[in-house]
Amino acid sequence: MTAYLSAVPAVRFALFILLLCFAAGAQANLTLLFPYAPVTGRPDLVLTLCLLPALLSDAAGGCGWGFGAGLVSAALTGQTVGSLLVSRTVAGYVAGGFGERFVRSHPVVIVGAIAAASLTADAVYLLCNPPMSLAALLSGALGAGMNALWNAALALPLAHLLRRLGWTGSDDD
Repeated sequence: MTAYLSAVPAVRFALFILLLCFAAGAQANLTLLFPYAPVTGRPDLVLTLCLLPALLSDAAGGCGWGFGAGLVSAALTGQTVGSLLVSRTVAGYVAGGFGERFVRSHPVVIVGAIAAASLTADAVYLLCNPPMSLAALLSGALGAGMNALWNAALALPLAHLLRRLGWTGSDDD
């Protein structure tokens, strides 16, 4: 991509939307493979991809990015919008809060913020939809931890991809 095209905010946003559609399609197909995998949890590509721009903004902007992730996730899974929307919005707030307090481009901050926001999203989702038994709650907590590990592992490659597409910490233009 040329430097001119990546400097235009509308082009960056359009490329992000295309990347988000690709991530949603990949996530829908990955869930078909993961029931047979020996590990629990699965990556949430849509959440991870929306948390990275939330990390580059403030807490209010992070809420907007999380809201978008909740809408896309609810449309992708066919669930009701409520609990997914609330959990993703809170996760966006957490990621935006990290962006306000720490150096956003540091790899440890990126991985830590995505892991913390993913754990927050799964914890809020479990609080909105509590399991009926203790075994189901422990299974959900283990799945939440594995989801956070998957999302943290995907955070650095996706952050590098977004930087290559022109997304930096100074998106005020």
